[in-house]
Formats: sequence, structure tokens, C-alpha cells
Amino acid sequence: MNNEFRFEVQQVTEENRFDLMARVEPFHGQLKLDRGRFLAELYNNVSPGAEAVFITTTDPDPRDVACVVERLKTINLGGHEHKVLMRYLRAVAPDYQRRGIGTALTDEPVNRLEPDAITGRTPNPYVFRADELSPRIGTIHPIHKLHTPRTRILLVATLDPKSIAEADSITGRCRGVYPKGENRLFSLEGASERVLEIYRRMIGPEVGVVLDEGDGIRYLENVVHHPRGRERLTLAVA
Repeated sequence: MNNEFRFEVQQVTEENRFDLMARVEPFHGQLKLDRGRFLAELYNNVSPGAEAVFITTTDPDPRDVACVVERLKTINLGGHEHKVLMRYLRAVAPDYQRRGIGTALTDEPVNRLEPDAITGRTPNPYVFRADELSPRIGTIHPIHKLHTPRTRILLVATLDPKSIAEADSITGRCRGVYPKGENRLFSLEGASERVLEIYRRMIGPEVGVVLDEGDGIRYLENVVHHPRGRERLTLAVA
């Protein structure tokens, strides 16, 4: 990402919550949810304790071009603390996509907060490709391999009961949580071969999401130490 853009990090408080909801709303609107669910998720995600990271242009009339809303959660497993970055929303404005901005949006919070893992939910293969291109992201479950006992325990310890119940514990498949059919959130037109490979992995027999039925994937990404490339997450589970 070049000097045309800058990062802005905003901690969500009771005082600025609604102002930040207004800034996040155009990105949240890219999910094409029905209005009732749209407002409920926007309100729940942009909540005190979370942070909103924006990438904006640096011109005299700056514009938000990307946003991630997330929360860092520290959990204790087996006497060891693990930091998990929980993504609630991550989006790039359509006319700024495929320019490396999505990867930059991953790198900035990871470099600043140093989590052990990242968890989120998406139906979009471009999200996984953007994260693959980050030097800080290691194994992505279930794109590189299916969920393991280790990642399942971490998800159970991190997520709320509803989020746990909606996802298959091995594939991460979440049934019918996104718009269906022609309202799909992405297009494969002009996609790279790697994006197509990820897409085929998602819809293949092992993971088995049905994107036309609104399925998504609950994923977990291991963060690596930089520059050594060793994954941070180590749980005493086979």
C-alpha cells in the first residue's frame, strides 16, 4: 500500500459508537443483508470494546476505502494465555479491491496487536487470498487444512454459543447465513488462479459450502512470528 492511503484506528466507546456505525455502514452494506438483520449486526459489531480500523485516502477530501471491525480477546487454556483477534467485519470498497489494500488491512492490526490467531466468518475466497499474501498469516483452517481439535477448542473458548452452534466443527461450514443466489457477495470474473483454487476448495466435497444457498465459513488463521515464520499458536492438544 502506497502513500495515497493512511490507517486510522478508532476504539469504540459509548460516546462515539453511533458516529462509527455511520462510517462502517457503507462497508457493512456490502453484505446485502435484509434491513432488520443489517441493523442488528451493525449495532452488535460496532460495540464498546471493539475497534474500527479504516484505510482512508490522503487527498484533501479523504474517503474511507476499507474497514475492519474487530476485538482482541485473551483466553487462558492449559495455564497459557492466547490472544485471538475476532473479526466481525472486513471489507474493501469495490473500486479499491485487488490493489493489496485487503492484505494491508490484515497486516496493520496483526503487527500492532500481536495476536496468536484470527477468527472470523466469510463466504468470500478473496478474503482468504488477501490473508495468504500476508507474511504474518500461517495455516488457515479450513482452507489449508480442516479444523483440528486444537482449533475447535480455541473457537469454543472464544466464540459465543450461537456462533459455535451455527458452524460445523470440522469444516467450519455455516449454513444459510449470507444472501443467496444472484445476491452472492463476490464475482469470480477476472479472478486469479489461486482465488479459483480457494473457491474450489470451499465448494469441494471436503468443506462443502453451497454458496448459492448462503453458506459461509467460520475460519481460524494462525499468526506467525515475523520474520522467522513460526506459528504463534501452540495449544497442548494433539
